Amino acid sequence: KSSRSVKWTVEEEEMLITSWLTISNDSVIGNAQTRGSFWVRVTDYFNMYRKIKIEREKSQIKPHYYFLMPHVIEFNGYYNQIVSDHHSGWSDNQIIEVALLNWKNAHKNKEFPYMHIWEMKAKTSESGAYTSSSTHDANEYSYGGNESDSRPIGQRLLNEKLEEFQAKKLSVFKEIKNKVKDDTLRADYEILMKDTTIMSDQQLANHNHMCSIIKARHDIS
Repeated sequence: KSSRSVKWTVEEEEMLITSWLTISNDSVIGNAQTRGSFWVRVTDYFNMYRKIKIEREKSQIKPHYYFLMPHVIEFNGYYNQIVSDHHSGWSDNQIIEVALLNWKNAHKNKEFPYMHIWEMKAKTSESGAYTSSSTHDANEYSYGGNESDSRPIGQRLLNEKLEEFQAKKLSVFKEIKNKVKDDTLRADYEILMKDTTIMSDQQLANHNHMCSIIKARHDIS
């Protein structure tokens, strides 16, 4: 059976991202490699360390990466917007939950299918943040098929792009993680009492969703 007709598994997609990150971060080759040679090396790495029998060709690996990333970037945009709207009082799990809800609302109630990819991108730093500007990354991950272009953005440059937001998010969530029960109750109270008069429709929907979670947690009718 041809590998072209075999659906990509979660394990394969994770291996694809691992391969991309590894080759992007290769200091020996650096920025001198062309996009064509870059994807040859990604393909070689993928097939060398794959955990299934099926090999993937460059003509499958490269387009699948460019297929995945716009979806991941879109979800990441929802996540970053919620972080921007609520700098304290929300746990990372709460932010992800609302971001997933926003994705469903934008995609006819369909679940976000690439959480495993987003989480891998988030793990590129200790802070657990994965940030990308939607405009820049939409262009970066638009597949134009031009092999003469320079290689895709490397891991070092990716980390530079994330640096400012990562530092901010790290400080916020370290503080939240260390809060005692009284601080959690106070944060929940502040969310419940937050002024909603200046919220956009999307912000209000997010706020109401979080209020319902908090009320359920504290058995408030």
